[in-house]
Amino acid sequence: MTVFVDLDGTLLDTLEANFLAYQRALSLFDIDLGYEFFRDECFGKTSKEFLNKWNLSIESKMSIIENKRGFYANYYPYIEVNHYLLQDLIFLRQHFDIAIFTNSSRLPTIDVLEHFEILDFFDQIITVDDFIHPKPSVASFEFALSRNRVSSISYLIDDSDLNIKVAGTLGFKAVNVKNFDLRFFKI
Repeated sequence: MTVFVDLDGTLLDTLEANFLAYQRALSLFDIDLGYEFFRDECFGKTSKEFLNKWNLSIESKMSIIENKRGFYANYYPYIEVNHYLLQDLIFLRQHFDIAIFTNSSRLPTIDVLEHFEILDFFDQIITVDDFIHPKPSVASFEFALSRNRVSSISYLIDDSDLNIKVAGTLGFKAVNVKNFDLRFFKI
């Protein structure tokens, strides 16, 4: 059995770090990114999804994505680890495989997990680079299941109501982490 864990907003509180990195990258194109707009309209979506909110060329979007990746590590001090969840996962790892399942890209995911010295904790890292349609698409969840050759019950820990709902339709047992709080997680 596998426990699939979302990264941004679930295992790591990356909202402020992502905002600051994107704000800096977008400022190079004279785009002023507000915090509330980013939090409400962009965070949790792939960069390709939310960059469509501006009339940008493909080259500009790619440049923004690359610049954001370059700036992101500068803002790691703003990232908080969900230690409650991490402690629960340490216990669960005795009985389950643990996989990151995120709409973030592979390189930044690997980098941030390495930075917090938790990369080796995970049996698999499944990122948006691995599947065609990001969460909450059914196809992304089916991909995660097939990649892990899971035939029994799987679990999802995520902060998105929509991801939880879609996972439930596919037979996942799901735990919703709201407001980056998971003090009493039990399966």
